Amino acid sequence: MDQKYLIVSTVAALVAVMGSPVSADPYTFTFDPPPSLANGSTALQTEAYMEGIYMGGVSPFNDITVWASDKDTKIITNAAPLGSDQWLQADNSGGPMTDAFKISFNNVPIISVTFDWAVLLNDFVAEADGTRFFLDPEPEGHGNESRFGSTSYTFASPVEELYFHNGGAGWVGIDNLVVATVPIPAAVLLGMLGMTAAGLKLRKFV
Repeated sequence: MDQKYLIVSTVAALVAVMGSPVSADPYTFTFDPPPSLANGSTALQTEAYMEGIYMGGVSPFNDITVWASDKDTKIITNAAPLGSDQWLQADNSGGPMTDAFKISFNNVPIISVTFDWAVLLNDFVAEADGTRFFLDPEPEGHGNESRFGSTSYTFASPVEELYFHNGGAGWVGIDNLVVATVPIPAAVLLGMLGMTAAGLKLRKFV
């Protein structure tokens, strides 16, 4: 595709997505089908699903990385206690003790987050850029039972990485993840796009 056409079409897409000089609209990830997710979807498939929603699916602003502690992190369906719809779960059976996954918003950071959570055994912990912002500790004498809840948090400054884990055996899961981006002036977005185009042009001649 011609680079000039790519730039013009991307700018047009941004105007359509943003709809105003700045954007701070929330993006919701239910982890449900359609179009792309199914029961058993992997972390990479989840990543592609999220990139189709974040920033209106406009590249490179929608770049997301989903990291899983092992192969058992996946989309699952009809699993209590988060309900009968699909949600994201880490369950490292036969692997590392800590069940965990990370979601990184690589080019456009977020300023707030809301999600449903569930855990089997141990604490449920949520971190942002390496700092814990939510903890549900395992009650003393708690048996082999699951716990669940919902939480919302607004960060003091933009963050790029969300990290969910339980610090031990069992599993950990989230659903209905909602994030809000930092308001970004349209001029800054166009500047980012220009740098991306310049990088493409530079790579062409290197």
